[in-house]
Amino acid sequence: MMRWPRDGSLSRRDQRDVAQALATKAAGDERALTEFRHSDLPDDIVGFHAQQAVEKQLKSLCAWRRLEYPYTHDIAALIEVLEDDGIDVPSDVRTGAELTPWAVQFRYEPVRDAALDRDRAIEIVTHVRDWCYSMRDEDLST
Repeated sequence: MMRWPRDGSLSRRDQRDVAQALATKAAGDERALTEFRHSDLPDDIVGFHAQQAVEKQLKSLCAWRRLEYPYTHDIAALIEVLEDDGIDVPSDVRTGAELTPWAVQFRYEPVRDAALDRDRAIEIVTHVRDWCYSMRDEDLST
């Protein structure tokens, strides 16, 4: 997979390749989330895939729009990058930030009072994916 250079030196075609690669990776995480929905796997495993699906979709949109984004698991930080570019991020996409703790915190620390609502996680991932795709489609039509 191509790495996104921080100096913005990728061509428009290359940036789209990066965006597509990230979206493909996000789809894999979404598929895992869906398949694990009713499994007896621990929430930290399932939550990780939900968080990763959202993170990669948002990074994909950033790459598509040639925006420099931080190497972070913080979904709110990725949303901020998009907003700084003048994009109005809808509230149902903003809820993706709820999944941030599942990236690292809940994977490496004991989980006491945290439980993943798997149906809600899938709903969030679906909203983020659909919105990111619609933003790319909108960009193509202009």
